[in-house]
Order: sequence, then structure tokens, then C-alpha cells
Amino acid sequence: MIRTQLKNRLLLKSIRKNNEEVSRLLILGKKRKYPFQALSNEEHIELSLSWFLKLQQYHNDGGMPAKYSLLHCEDTPIYPSYPETSGYILSTLIAYNNFYDANIDNVIREMKDFLLTKQLKNGAFTGGHSKMNNFEMPSIFNSGQILLGLCSYYTSFKKDDELKKVIINCSNWIKSQIDKNGQYNTNYTFRKKERAYYSRATYGLLRAAELVNDDEGLEAAKRNFEWVYLNGKENGWINKWGFNDQWAVLHTIAYTLRGMLEAGMYFNEEKYIALIEKSLDKILQHKVSWGNEFLITSLIKNDFTKVRQEICLTGLCQLSIILFKFGNYINNAKYIKYADEIISNVKKFQLRGFENEYLNGGLTGSWPIGGKYQPYDIVNWSVKFFLDGLLLSKGIDYNSIDG
Repeated sequence: MIRTQLKNRLLLKSIRKNNEEVSRLLILGKKRKYPFQALSNEEHIELSLSWFLKLQQYHNDGGMPAKYSLLHCEDTPIYPSYPETSGYILSTLIAYNNFYDANIDNVIREMKDFLLTKQLKNGAFTGGHSKMNNFEMPSIFNSGQILLGLCSYYTSFKKDDELKKVIINCSNWIKSQIDKNGQYNTNYTFRKKERAYYSRATYGLLRAAELVNDDEGLEAAKRNFEWVYLNGKENGWINKWGFNDQWAVLHTIAYTLRGMLEAGMYFNEEKYIALIEKSLDKILQHKVSWGNEFLITSLIKNDFTKVRQEICLTGLCQLSIILFKFGNYINNAKYIKYADEIISNVKKFQLRGFENEYLNGGLTGSWPIGGKYQPYDIVNWSVKFFLDGLLLSKGIDYNSIDG
């Protein structure tokens, strides 16, 4: 920990000396206040899409680079293309394309083709990216996220037999990793532990099984959702929905609830919906002051007694999507209002006004930007979930946001 802090201090010193714009952003990112003014939905949608299109062209491989690192001192601060998040970003771009009747078909096709190169012989998709240790190793979570994008493509673009085979092979592998109790094989989970937030990966299996009429896949998915449900507590906490047992970041909390919400809607399972409502009502009480307002905290303790005094922009955007979908599904305007408020607040953190084109339109993982979740990084999945939330705020059918 001390070595990491020292390294970060040295990197910050180097950045301040050599990169005036990033240095200005780092200073701005220390302050616990809104850095920008909110613009219209349309302007923020355009900022987000432009950022994606610039970033996707960087490596010329069709994939979406994982992030822009503000502490990176090598030849480029832009990370390799990331199959996992390229998967569900593909769903977002397709939703945007359909909603606006836009002309980004080539971008969408390139991203689909990039993903197809990352499937392994056993049907799984690779973990990580080319600079990560788990690259070219099977990953349950990443496979589920990539399935979401491929299912969106199959549904909206081209129902060809080859793509269907890819989807079937991947979903067959995922369902083979779920045991009779609904737990995933921990050989292919993060740090080889049971994770409730893998309900998000199971959502990918659910989409695929529904698409190809796979009853065994649906049954396997339901077993995992039941296992997650049984980890729920009376106070709305769900065991194992964080990276550790004591604290959970809003990002993985939202992954868990999104998977369970999609399951609840598909299976018409009232007990899942009741658990989600209980969790949402509890989470919405856990706020930190931000200027003259309050925002949902980035980290929550397992007994709901403590919060961390920072925000996770990624998790906030994910939470807004859940609130939009949940509010529409149960016909409760209270949750839709919360969702709109969250999106309106996140607008004030979207970067703009820089000469560096890879900064404009981005969102950092946390704010202050040195926070616990993805410190000093502009991550592509923050922008993905923000764009989903903006589209929902614009009035897109909540069922159209399917990745």
C-alpha cells in the first residue's frame, strides 16, 4: 500500500511537470463539488457518443479501449481494447442507433467482429485484455457481458447461423459452470470466490437462452438467481455483492440488482422485485453531501451503518438505469424521479473544454478522481452506463436498454 502511494505521488509529480491539461484535471478532481454545469440530454448524448467513436478508432481493431489513465507514464495513456465492456457497449450503441436511426452500422459491425475473435475453443470468452494476467483464460463474468452485446446484434442486425452458434456455444459453457445449488464454479470467478454480482453475467445467459429457446439455459439461470436471492437479508443487503464481505461499492451493488431485476421481470418473480425494492429504498438513504446537495455514496458497509465520503460515477449511472426500469415496471414515479435526478447530477461531472480529445466526453470512475473505485481513470463503462441513463431519460422504451 505504501509503495503504491509513493508510486502515485511520483506519477502525479511527473504529470504536473509534463502535461498541463491532465494536471489541471487532477487539481479540479480533488474538490468535492460539481466541476461543470449540466447541459441538455442531447448535448450529453452527443458528447458520450463522440468520445466512444474517437476511442474506438484508437487501436484500429474494432474494440473499445478499456480506459484512459491519468497516471499512465508509458507511450500511451489509452489501455488496450477490452472485450468484456466492448460486449455491453455494443448493446448501448445498437440502442442508440435504433432510437435515433443513426448511421453507425460500421462501428457496430466492427465491434461485433472484434468480439468474435475473443471466443475460446470451449465457448467461453476471454477474461481481461492483452495487458492483464487473465487474458485468454475463460471468464464467466466477461462471457456474460459479451453475450449481451452479441444477443443485441443478433436481434437488431443479422440473424445468421454463425453468430447463433457463437451465442449457443458461449451460453452452453456458462450454464455448465452453474452447479445444482445455483453457485458458479469458482475456478472462473474473480479471485476464485462466490460472487452475488455475477447475477449480471447470468442476465447474459438469460438473454441468450431466451433467444435460442434453451430451456436448460433458462433453468440454470434461474438456479443462480435463486442462489443470489437466498443471499438477501431482511435489511436489503445481499451477501457477496461486493469485492469483499465488509464493504460493497455501488458498482457491484448495481450489477447485482440489475441482474435480479431483469430476472424478476422475465420470470415475473415477485420475491425478486420485493428484494430489489427493499435494497433500493435502503441505498437511496445513504448519501454524502456535495455542495448544497446530496449524492449516493460510493461504498456502503455491510450493516448499512457507514458510508465513504466520495461517489462512484459508474455506480450512480448504473443505479439510474435500475431506477428507470424498476419505476416503469412497477409503475411508481418516485423511482423514475430519483433516476432523473441522478442523471442530471452526473451530467455535471462529464469532462469537457480540454484540447485533449480523449478527455472530452469521458467520465472518471470516482469523484474525487483519486477515490477508491478506479482511481485516476476515465473508464469506458462509466460512459456506457451514462449513455444508457441518458437514453432512458430521453424516453426510450426501458426494454430497449438490454445490455
